[in-house]
Parts: sequence; C-alpha cells; structure tokens
Amino acid sequence: MKQFYRAAEPRLAFPIIWFDDAKRQAAGVSFARVVASLRYTVWACAVLNNHAHLCVRRHRDDPAMIWRALAEEAGTSLRRFADVSDDHPFWSNRPYKVYLKTSHDVKRVVAYVEQNPPKERIPAQSWSFVSTYDGWPYAQRASR
Repeated sequence: MKQFYRAAEPRLAFPIIWFDDAKRQAAGVSFARVVASLRYTVWACAVLNNHAHLCVRRHRDDPAMIWRALAEEAGTSLRRFADVSDDHPFWSNRPYKVYLKTSHDVKRVVAYVEQNPPKERIPAQSWSFVSTYDGWPYAQRASR
C-alpha cells in the first residue's frame, strides 16, 4: 500500500533569530540597565545562541515581573538590528523558572549557567551586573 506524506506546516510564526556576538552584547547591556534600575541581584547570566539563562536572587518583584522587565529591555535593543522586524518576539511567553531552596541548589545553577557558553561553542561570559553568590539567605541564617 502506497503512503502519502503531507509536507509539515511551519510551527513558528517567525524565523529563529540567532544571536551573534553583537546581539549577545546588546542583550547583556540591556540586562545590566534593568538590573541597575530595579536593583536586582543576578548571580549568573549567559546569553547564548538563541536564548539566555539567568540566576536572579529573590526580590520584591515576582519572577514573571523580573523576566518581563529583562525581556522587554533586551527586545527593544535587539530590534535595532537590521535583520529583526519590529513585531518579532525574542523570548518565550512561558519563561522557565525554578525556585531554588538551598545554597547547594543556587551554586549548582550558577555553575550550570556559567558552563553553557562553552557548550554552545561561544566564549565564556563575564557581565558587570553579575555578583558572586554570597550564600544569601542561607549564610545570614547561620550567623544568627
């Protein structure tokens, strides 16, 4: 019996935008502006080929608000590139967030984020807005 296959319909409404060094830098600079203005503490950040990972300390703003602020600022910067249309989304509408409950979890995630650039064959990244993890809040509890 002969089978016929229908061509797959495209699943994405927009083409994937790959982040080159200039786009990664623009996203990182945008993240830095948000971190400074809203006083977030970021323990790790990696802007990769088509996504980003951040480890952000708990804050008065909820995680969705934090990600929205970071994503909107970076999206504005990235839309300045000639190959990006004004309506192209950069980030998922469903960011992946994980609540870390122990110092060990935070250290594990920071290491994971830091190890991502080499996995994607891009240089290790160092961002001025990233702080070294200080054990918060676990170190403060132990000292009481």
